[in-house]
Amino acid sequence: MIIEMSKVRILGPRDRLADVLRTLQDVGILHLAASASAQRVAALQLSPEQERESRYLRDALDNVEGALAELGLGAGPGTVAGAAAPARADLARWLRLGWRVRRTAERLKARATALDEERALILKYQHFFSAFRSLLESEARWPNATAYHVLLKSGAEDTIHKLRASLTTVIGNEFELYTQLLPSGETALLVVVSAQAAGRVERLLAEARVQEIPVPETYGGKSLTEAIPRMLARLGEIPAEAQAVRRERDALARTHGPELRRARAGLHDRLRELDALLHSGVTPHAFVLEGWVPAGARGKLEARLAAAFGEDVVVSEISKEDWESEDAPVVLSNPRLLRPFETVIRLMPLPHYGTIDPTPFVAVFFPAFFGLMLGDIGYGVVLAALGLVLHARSKPGTVLLVPDLRRDVGRPPSGGRMSGGALAPTRMNLIRAARHLERVGKGVELLRRKREALVTELFRLARPAADARAQIEERTRTAYPALLGALAAHGLIGLRALAWPARDILLEIEPGSVWGIVGSTIARRPPLTRTLGARGTAPGGTGPATVRATGEFERLVELLLDAAPREMLIRRLGEALSQTSRQVNTLERRVPPALRLQLASVRRTLDEREREERHRLKQLLAGAASGRS
Repeated sequence: MIIEMSKVRILGPRDRLADVLRTLQDVGILHLAASASAQRVAALQLSPEQERESRYLRDALDNVEGALAELGLGAGPGTVAGAAAPARADLARWLRLGWRVRRTAERLKARATALDEERALILKYQHFFSAFRSLLESEARWPNATAYHVLLKSGAEDTIHKLRASLTTVIGNEFELYTQLLPSGETALLVVVSAQAAGRVERLLAEARVQEIPVPETYGGKSLTEAIPRMLARLGEIPAEAQAVRRERDALARTHGPELRRARAGLHDRLRELDALLHSGVTPHAFVLEGWVPAGARGKLEARLAAAFGEDVVVSEISKEDWESEDAPVVLSNPRLLRPFETVIRLMPLPHYGTIDPTPFVAVFFPAFFGLMLGDIGYGVVLAALGLVLHARSKPGTVLLVPDLRRDVGRPPSGGRMSGGALAPTRMNLIRAARHLERVGKGVELLRRKREALVTELFRLARPAADARAQIEERTRTAYPALLGALAAHGLIGLRALAWPARDILLEIEPGSVWGIVGSTIARRPPLTRTLGARGTAPGGTGPATVRATGEFERLVELLLDAAPREMLIRRLGEALSQTSRQVNTLERRVPPALRLQLASVRRTLDEREREERHRLKQLLAGAASGRS
């Protein structure tokens, strides 16, 4: 069932707004909504300091969640009920902790991945060495021979025969080729040739795209015989190093896991508190909050606020006539037996408030239909297996495989075409071919018009695009020297510190099309060029070089954003113009000549048949006349 909701309005002194929001967050049963506009009640806006804090908190939360995910501690509650509000010092400490732990965890993960890849590589070489150990150990005693080590994927037996034949063609019998099937399904090849033929064999392997196994430089040696002992010794060291990495990761999780979870909960709470401020309406001395709460839990909310703030905060219910049911949130509440089926319901948009909860119906019909479909699948599998068995045991000419009788009586296949691809010589096919040729001509004319329109559109966009590119190039010549000056003044690390945190640019993209070519334009974007105060950086620590570089690159980004939709449209128009030109050439040079040849052939055949019919008719008439005489 859908839980009945009540819309409430909370009023109180403005200086108690933060405490009230924190209490509501702990209760966790109120769904805030935008406060209704009223006289002298304005929507609360975040201050620049709060907006900057929100950006910092989101970056910190991203690092904390990334660290927890890398440590395998991603699951857990997002908030902690009743927890004290984090202090500013806690937020700064969590920011540093999340960044440090995440980088350490990523380094450990990269190290573990590198060890796994190294172990897999050594095992591959170990299998190859085991297959040709006796030959590889005597490789040093081949002064006038060169050995090539090749590893082929499974199912490459034809490649071996082709390689042997190619080697015989190139160098005759001056080679030996040894093959061995490895446990992984791959095939190991050892090719031994004379030193004089080594250059020709290398060119042959390169042309055949046969990749030789390279000797890893990490383990030294110019041959596998020298590298394999070091690789096998390294194989014994890898498990200990991997175990050390796992222990370090587990120790990192034990040491910082609880604090990271607390940081995630605290950062979530603070961000939700800042987001809740945007749903508040304020006057110079009071605040107003509106939201939905389950009707049965409204008493709990009122009691909690009364216990925390007394009569300073008032909760009143808004009449149902003043709000629409479509705006109310939908909360499902079903018996324990039906709750698993709520997952199926949530795969689609939930029903509107005030309508029927479909969970009981899904609980009845979903298993029934699933059983029916499963039964149909079972029957289908059985019938398919039976059909395959009958097809395998049948023979041509039996009831299961009936020959094509149409070919026995000399009829052409369906569609009026003979086996060679030519039209059957009939009047109907002649009319069809003539109409087809006429449609091709109309299609060519339409494609020509489209090509002309695309060319016109391209010329219209070419001049603004060229001007934009010139402006971008000019701005680039100014921006990058400014960046070099900033790097010289602050260094790379100092410049990255001044640029933190990254700035998010939200664009509103409006789709469109030109002659069916999909494109888009930037309908709205925020101003990118900012003042020093809007950037939130201190003038003393920034320096004039950094300010100049920042301004130049902000103006460069504006030019790039203005030019990007036009450049994308020009590229797509060019591709469409190329495709249209190919279609026009095909329809003009290939299709009509073939159709005209078919029309001429059909006309000749029909004319010959007509002449034969006339000659036969004349003979019949002459015979009839001589018989009467």
